[in-house]
Amino acid sequence: MTAWKDLLVYLEEGAALDSALASAGLLAEHFGAHVVGLAVSPFRLPLELSQPSRLRDYGERNRERLERLQGRFEQALPHGRREWRSHDGLAEGGERLDVISRHARYADAVVMGQPDRPRGEDDAAVDLPAQVAVASGRPVLVLPRDGWEGRPGRRALVGWNGSREAARAIADALPLLAGAEAVKVLVAGGGDADPGGDVGAWLSRHGVPVEVEQRERSREDPARILLDVAASDDADLVVMGAYGQSRMRELVLGGTTREMMHRMERPVLLAH
Repeated sequence: MTAWKDLLVYLEEGAALDSALASAGLLAEHFGAHVVGLAVSPFRLPLELSQPSRLRDYGERNRERLERLQGRFEQALPHGRREWRSHDGLAEGGERLDVISRHARYADAVVMGQPDRPRGEDDAAVDLPAQVAVASGRPVLVLPRDGWEGRPGRRALVGWNGSREAARAIADALPLLAGAEAVKVLVAGGGDADPGGDVGAWLSRHGVPVEVEQRERSREDPARILLDVAASDDADLVVMGAYGQSRMRELVLGGTTREMMHRMERPVLLAH
């Protein structure tokens, strides 16, 4: 287990931008981390922009947007080790997910805001943070669009079902969990005789103040259970694996990851 020393914060205009920037600053201060700010202009080109003059106007608006986001980043993190990067998809090509994931692979963790509900083609998908976690192989800390104050991770709730994705999420979250005041592992019912005992003991050996709570398997939505327990425990972080089943299956049948991205009201750390 090591501290996070390189953070990537992805900037997207929306309700969660201030929370994402504030949390990135607090985490950088806590860990003594270098922070890279990244903004990406979408590659998609509206069909009505076939005329050169309209295309130039569209490109200029993209550049102005990237400059605004750079200003927000530099205002929020005025001191310390910081670095700004931007990617103009219209000029440079490349899809948003690919660009974010490529930069994320050189960071210990990614900080993102929960995307606003899509209104147009250029808007990010609601589950973009989960897609980044899958594509980059890095943990993604997502801040809710309704706002959040304070550094996440003092009181954490961990979702545990014995899966590879859940194990990866806990391991990636250890730098936060080791400094927490309280950590609850919420265990989904399953066939193991003691599915929470081993993970609880493992976390304890890392100095994590852990409590394990066993829940019987039920038809209730796991995302709703996690959110309800997080609210009752006043948790400031939910840790969970992303896409234990394929994203396409979740798109068709629904699933915990997408439901969490829709409904989250507290910071969520995702890993795959």
